[in-house]
Amino acid sequence: MGKKRLWKCIVIIGLTLSMSAFSFLTAGADEKPRYGGILKVGFGGQSLVSIGYPPTMSGAQDGQHSEGCLESLFRYDENMRLVPRLATGWSVGSDLKTITLTLRKGVKFHDGSDFNAEVVKWNLDQFRASPKRHLNAVTSVDIIDDYTVRLNLSAYDCLIINNLASDAGRIISKKAFEAHGKAWCEKNPVGTGPFKFVSWEKDVAIKLTRFDQYWQPGRPYLDGYEKHYFANSTAAMMVFKNGEIDMLFTGSQIARELEAEGKYKIAKYRVGFQHGLAGDSLHPDSPFADLRVRQAMTYALDLPTLCDALGFGYWQPLTQCAAPQLPSYNPAVKKYPYNPEKAKKLLAEAGYPKGFDTTLSFLAMGPDSTEWYTAVQAYLNEVGIRAKLNPLQRSAYHKLATGGGWKGIANVLVMPKPEVLEPMQENLAPGSIKFPSIKYPEGFREQFLKAQKAKDMESRIALTRELLKMEGDHLPITWLWNHANVTVKWPKVRDDLFCVVPNHYISPNAWLSE
Repeated sequence: MGKKRLWKCIVIIGLTLSMSAFSFLTAGADEKPRYGGILKVGFGGQSLVSIGYPPTMSGAQDGQHSEGCLESLFRYDENMRLVPRLATGWSVGSDLKTITLTLRKGVKFHDGSDFNAEVVKWNLDQFRASPKRHLNAVTSVDIIDDYTVRLNLSAYDCLIINNLASDAGRIISKKAFEAHGKAWCEKNPVGTGPFKFVSWEKDVAIKLTRFDQYWQPGRPYLDGYEKHYFANSTAAMMVFKNGEIDMLFTGSQIARELEAEGKYKIAKYRVGFQHGLAGDSLHPDSPFADLRVRQAMTYALDLPTLCDALGFGYWQPLTQCAAPQLPSYNPAVKKYPYNPEKAKKLLAEAGYPKGFDTTLSFLAMGPDSTEWYTAVQAYLNEVGIRAKLNPLQRSAYHKLATGGGWKGIANVLVMPKPEVLEPMQENLAPGSIKFPSIKYPEGFREQFLKAQKAKDMESRIALTRELLKMEGDHLPITWLWNHANVTVKWPKVRDDLFCVVPNHYISPNAWLSE
């Protein structure tokens, strides 16, 4: 062999080896080096009711804590945009009376049964038969073929697709329901998610394990996903700092303390839970039937100070059912700056110069919530609204919010959603199953329906802003704060998207570095 030819062979062999080495070294660019561990997340006490049957899920928490196991038809991404999940897309009929969903092929449930149009129709029909209003505009669901369903509408509702990214769109195994029944499914979720159910010890832990037949090839990277619940936030912090859990979904004070240590990652939703106070204004004999009393309650509260003291820099004061960073936020809504003297004057004008006694019922969301509402109580007491605190566990709170009304003041808690109309539909719109003691202004329902039927985003935002202005003028609710949900993570947690994407979403791309 000549020298020239030999040199050419050496170059070719060298290039081949270099390319092989490059391919080996860059394999992790697309396929992350998966550490086969179990991701453990800590939460405050939740008192969950149903984690496996969407029609009976209570509030937002039940559905959120089914994540990882149950999947919805759509979901939100990091920018709060709707993206496909079990559905791959949708189209609206030219007459605005139908929405057609195309479904993902090749998806299996954890029990081996197939995900298809028959199962989706059954799930949607189950949800439609419940008292929940999310799919009220859907009159029937038709199967077009194995992977296409059509939703027939009584009237166009712009929120339907948004609702299919939450409880209304969570899909469970029809086969499991027929074999075991509703009560079993409530406690044993059987879905299509990257992790399948192992166990649920109430108020202690939910444990999930890797689903090897997940529809995204090679996912999940993790071997398991666990949610651990703590009644004591200090104990939860110590467990986290000891490395026994990888992430801690926690209150603002704990998050700020941990962030100050400088060795953890911090994530928080753009929009947190929105807290408000609603008097029983629908009852004509209630003090809160008088607008002046509702105004007095609003003037009585120093929201910036409360947010600084209780939220440790993570909370925002609210003036309406929309955080300032949302498109529908209306800057024209009337502001009520802290003014206790004006509050006392309004109470006197309403016939309560010496104030009055009432009850403030609130959801006990963990050890911090009593502190929050004790602070609110102090401000109300200062102007003469003497409120006795009534902390409620989740089941009792749900009963109060849906069981025919209440007397006094109730804590309104609205789940964070990118589309303001969505939580309003569930919680605050006239005719919703929640908070029936609230009196709404004349024309409020009609305005809500106009916004709900808006055919484009611009119109929807404009109509929603008008709706928020009506709410601000009438004050059916005194809004308190945008309660940012914060998660502290060890640096080894990668690509999880938890507390970045709504609904406690956990990415199948999550992995742990060693």
